[in-house]
Amino acid sequence: GPDSDFEYSTQAYTGYEPTSMRAIRARYNPYSQTRGRVDQLRRLGHSVDKVEFIVMGGTFMSLDAEYKDFFIRNLHDALSGHHSSSVAEAVAFSEQSRTKCIGITIETRPDYCLKPHLNEMLSYGCTRIEIGVQSVYEDVARDTNRGHTVAAVCNSFQLAKDCGFKIVT
Repeated sequence: GPDSDFEYSTQAYTGYEPTSMRAIRARYNPYSQTRGRVDQLRRLGHSVDKVEFIVMGGTFMSLDAEYKDFFIRNLHDALSGHHSSSVAEAVAFSEQSRTKCIGITIETRPDYCLKPHLNEMLSYGCTRIEIGVQSVYEDVARDTNRGHTVAAVCNSFQLAKDCGFKIVT
């Protein structure tokens, strides 16, 4: 985001991808990003009755709770047009919206894919998790300072599956 050491792009992206460019134009405001894209698709003649969100890059689950709630609440509010005071309220209004959120994918790391994180993601309406696995070799994970072991990767996959998430790598 805008407070990143990488200027206006997350660490994992260049900032020139179409989604990154839309985020920059919206000054990383999730409500503006969502409304802008939905409105753009409608102007192009698309029926926008279903939306899937992908929260990409930067290990979203490592951010502070207040920001995460703000971000997810605004994604849902942009679909319903309601301005909610909580994630639960935003999800409830989003479920009644003409434009439905059919899924949220959150990119994360194995060390941010533990029970508390998974419960939080479920409360957001998250349906799929992209777990960043850089290597299945312990020495590579250690040498690249990934902050987790191969066993932690396996554990995070099992925990996520047990919670009903779809897994993408």
